[in-house]
Formats: sequence, structure tokens, C-alpha cells
Amino acid sequence: MKIATILIFGFLLFLSSIVFGQEDDKFEQFLSEIGKANGEQLNLIIARENKLFESTENVFHQYNAKFAQSLKARLNGNITEGLRLLIWIDEQCPDCHSNQFNWVRYEIGCTLGSLKVYRLSQEYFLPLATEKKPAEFKLKFIAQDMVAANYLEMNDHKKALYYYQRSLEHYQQIQNWLMVASILNNIGICYLELGKNEQSLVSFQSGLKAIEKAKKKSTGDFEYILIGNIGTCYDSLGRYPDAISNLTIEFDYFLKNGDRYKFLAGTFKELIELYIKTKNVSEANKIIERFAPRTNLFLSQKNKSFEAQMTLQALLKYYSFTGDIEKNLLYTQLLIKKQTEQMKFNEKQTYTLNEILYINKLRNLKSTAKIQRIESQQSKVRMKLFLVIFTLVILMLIGIVIVSNRFNRQKKEALLKDKLIAQQHSEILEDDLKIQREKTNNLAFYLNLKRETEKAFLNKITELKKRKNTNTETVLKDLQLSVSNLIHVDKKAILESTETSELLDQFKKNLSTLHPILSKTDLEYCCYFRLGMSAKEIGSFFGRSDVSIRVIKNKIKNKLELDVEVSLNDYLQSISRK
Repeated sequence: MKIATILIFGFLLFLSSIVFGQEDDKFEQFLSEIGKANGEQLNLIIARENKLFESTENVFHQYNAKFAQSLKARLNGNITEGLRLLIWIDEQCPDCHSNQFNWVRYEIGCTLGSLKVYRLSQEYFLPLATEKKPAEFKLKFIAQDMVAANYLEMNDHKKALYYYQRSLEHYQQIQNWLMVASILNNIGICYLELGKNEQSLVSFQSGLKAIEKAKKKSTGDFEYILIGNIGTCYDSLGRYPDAISNLTIEFDYFLKNGDRYKFLAGTFKELIELYIKTKNVSEANKIIERFAPRTNLFLSQKNKSFEAQMTLQALLKYYSFTGDIEKNLLYTQLLIKKQTEQMKFNEKQTYTLNEILYINKLRNLKSTAKIQRIESQQSKVRMKLFLVIFTLVILMLIGIVIVSNRFNRQKKEALLKDKLIAQQHSEILEDDLKIQREKTNNLAFYLNLKRETEKAFLNKITELKKRKNTNTETVLKDLQLSVSNLIHVDKKAILESTETSELLDQFKKNLSTLHPILSKTDLEYCCYFRLGMSAKEIGSFFGRSDVSIRVIKNKIKNKLELDVEVSLNDYLQSISRK
């Protein structure tokens, strides 16, 4: 939510108040003059008022000179020096209620508000806002605005709403549409914080209409602030596309125009949060890239600590969403650094403020109890800030450790799984190679054996031819033995070319376990039946006719108690796969 600082808002009201009524006394003329003056002109006004004081000894001119010096100091960023000068004027006549002293107290309230000492600021604004017969009527309504702004900063939204509504009636009556738009914007913020989103939207939209009625053309910033706040309201209502559209318009305007960096950083943060809600990573990356020059500017300049922290918080939230641990850690470190710098600056500001209050013996702080209350509040704020930073660091470290452990665990599990798969594949390949190697070796052995047997058979025939008076029966027996050996070798070669001895043994063992009734010869025949060989082929191996082999096959099938329609070959193959 975009809320201008009390100092800037107060000075805006101070300048705008000059147009009210007639400038009927010297102090109003003096206010009008310094409101239009630049740095060099302020120096001339200060010198003139001091000279008039020296010549007339009229303290009115001395107070004017101090007032102008205070304004110059605050415009130059030396807020505490400006506050010291204002307090000095107020102490000269704490019971005076002239325009001069009332405006001094108003400026003290604005300056204390800029230092975030809101309760003490209210002690200056409330008497001006509630005075029944104020010395200057217009100051009452401006003070009401500042009372409301302080309550808004203190999160007392109901009281803030009460004072803003009182001021709204006044500005509508005098048709100051720029101030009407400003008040409606702040009323919309109050409703939004109270959870009344529809009423908030109506207030912001009414503010835009008031801007259109304003005759001044220099309302560009305020118009786009209202457009952005309408986008924030849409976000609360869950209308995310409309919210993104409005906030993008505001973002583009402040990115191209002026140096209103607080509004720009706030809009950037809201857009990033919306892209996280809508999970629109691509658009988030685009806006981060466009905002990068401003991010670097905020990080490099010490006076941009607020903008830097808001930007870093948005980036930290985004990279937590995307799970980028490296950038998460980087922006966490930068955020802690900026928050530490801000704490030191706040401590310095607090010390200087307390020093001013004690040195000038501020009459509005008569009791030590008030000072102790302020110091206690500031101490609590510092402690809360420290606890927030400490908690943030601890949570980030825990998050990083959890994410890192999860990542490492997943990586190890994946590596282990890949290793097991590779190991299983390797074992399977090794087994296959071992089987094929054994088959090849056995086949080569039996082929050599066959060649040797065939050679011996041929030699035997040649030898028989050379013999004379050879016994026919003896020759037939020798030939029959050679043929038998040759057939046996062929039989073994066929078996070994299809199965290893280990697998054959396992098949015979499985079949024997299932059917103990089978003999060893039956098991031998089953090995060939399983290969799908014909009865004639099997008979040639065993020296039997094909009819005998079919009879043997039927006997084995009966022993296995298989149905007629069941194939013995298929059954034996199913056993080999078990």
C-alpha cells in the first residue's frame, strides 16, 4: 500500500493551504513567500528577517528567520536540525496561539511524524484539529488530515477514517478537488485495511473522478497512485487480471516518470506477489529484468534503504517460490545488510531526537514518564525488528538445509537406482555371454569329434577293402560300431547346439521331480521331443524305426497322464520355461 511519508504529505498540505482565504497578516505573507522560494531565495529571506530583528528587536522577525532556517534544513534532509529550530521557537512562548506559533506546532508534528514518532506527533496535531476557535480556520482541517494520517500509520483505521471523513466534507464544500481526491484515496486505504473491499473500491474510483474535476494539470502522480490502489483493491477481491492491469499501468508510469521510488518499489512488490499467486513466472521474470536498473540503484545508495528492503523482500519471496536456492541466499544476505543499516540509522535518529528533546526541554514533555514511554516504544520496535531479522535468517537457513538435503537424497537415490539397473544389465549380459561361450565350445568340440569319427570310419572302410579273406560278420559289426559312434556324436552336437548341459540337467531334474515314474531312457527321449524333432530323426539317433519312436512317445504321454488333445512337445517346453 502506497502511503506518502508524513513530512512530504504535511508539506504538500502546507503549500496547498496558502491558496485558502486572503493573506491578511504578515505571517501569511511570510508563509506564501517561503512556500515559493528555492534554496538561494530562502537564504535571502533568512538574512532579511535577521536584519529586521537586529534593527527593530521584534522577535516576530527572529522567529520567522528560525522558521525559514528550519524549512531549509528539512528540505536538505537534515530533519533533526529542522526539528531543533522549530522546538526552540515553540519554547519561547508555549502558551501563545497566534498563527505563527500554531504553524510552528503544526510543522513540529509533521517532522515528528516523518521520524515515525506518531504518538508524540499527535500531541501537536490534536489541539490544532480540535480547537473550537482556531486562530486560523484552514489550519484546523489540515491538522485533521495529519491526525488521520498518524492514526493510519499507527493502524488505528477507525479513528483515521473518522478524521478523514470530517476533512472530506470541508474540501467538498470549498470544491478543492485535488484535496478531495487525496482524502478519498486515504479513506479507501482505511476501508481496505478494515477488510471492506467494496467500499474501498468505491472510494478509490470516486477519487479518480475528483481528479478529473481538478483544474490543475499537475496531478499525474496522484492519478496513477489511485489507479495502482484500485489494482490493490482488485487483488483483495480476487480479481487478479484486473489487479495486474492497474498495477502495471502505475508501474510503467513511475518507471518512466519522476523519482517517486517508494511508490515504484511498492508497486513492483505487489506485482511480484500477484505473479506468484497466478504462477506467471514468465511475466515475473520480465518485470524483474525491467526493474533491474532500479534494483541496482536502491542497493547502491544508502538513502534508498526503504526501497531496497521492499525490492529485496519481493525478490526473496519470488525466488523462494521458484526454489532458486542460490539467489535466495544472495538476496537474504543483502536484505539482512540493508535492515542492519536501517537499524543503525534509526538508532542514530532516535538518539539525535532524544538529545534535541532534552537539550531544548520541550514543554510538551513535562514528565519523565512520557520520555520513558517513547524510549520504551522505540526499544520495542528495535527488538521486534531484531527478532524478525533473526527469525528470517533462521527460517532461511532451515529452508536451505531442508531443500539441500532433499536434493542430495533424491540425487543419491537416482544414482543408486541407476547403479543397480546397470549392475543387473551387466549380470544378464555376462550370463548370456557365458551361456553362448559354453554352447560354442561344446559345439566346436563335437564337430571336431564328428570329423575324427568320420575320418576313422573312412579309414576303416579303406582298410576293409585291402583285407582279403575277411569274415563278413566281423566286418558288419565293425561298420555298425563306427556308424553308431558317428550317430551318437551327431546327437550330442544337436543337443549342445541348442542347450547347455547345465540347462539339460535342470530340465531332466524338473521333469523327474514332477513325474518320478519316468526312466532315464524316457528322460533322454523327452529331451528330443521337447526340441520338436520328428520320429524319423529321433529314430535315426537311437537306431529305431519311426513307428517304434511313436509307440515310445505314446507310452511316455500315458505315463504323464496327458489328455489326448494335449501336445507332449508343448507340455515339455512349458516345463523347460519354469
